[in-house]
Amino acid sequence: MPRLGFTYEIDRCTGCKACQIACKDRNDLHEGSFFRRVDLVNYEGSLHYYSGACNHCEKPACAEACPTKALYSAEDGTVQHSAGKCIGCGSCVRKCPYGAPKLSESLGISRKCDACAELRALGRTPVCVRACITHCLQFGEVSEDGWIPSFLPNPEATRPALRIVRDTGGAGDG
Repeated sequence: MPRLGFTYEIDRCTGCKACQIACKDRNDLHEGSFFRRVDLVNYEGSLHYYSGACNHCEKPACAEACPTKALYSAEDGTVQHSAGKCIGCGSCVRKCPYGAPKLSESLGISRKCDACAELRALGRTPVCVRACITHCLQFGEVSEDGWIPSFLPNPEATRPALRIVRDTGGAGDG
């Protein structure tokens, strides 16, 4: 079965943070809390913007750490969260090398990017992808093409469903 995840054209991102804002708004996150975050990173001696979120790993460290199995791999390969099973212990937060799960103090549970599962069930794309003005962020089947940059922790351990590619010059259908 194909794995779904994000493809990101790192050279095309302008750092506008439209993806970050759309995600924050969609998930009604409190000030200072993000599921997707745009940061400036150093890659090969130059600065690039990187829009990062849950990488929907094939071997998710967050799910392995969860004592109640509130985090799990869905059939489409994305890592989902069952709020009803979560006890808010924070094991997933501490174990994820990418910082994807966040503890919600107001809800008493962890939360994370679900790649807008509700919207995808309706045939729509995740809000971060729709908001991207340069179409550098896409969601769909991930291929083995592309690379996982050195600024991310050990991808061999988790096998993230993330591909970062250099500018292909084509506009996406975002």
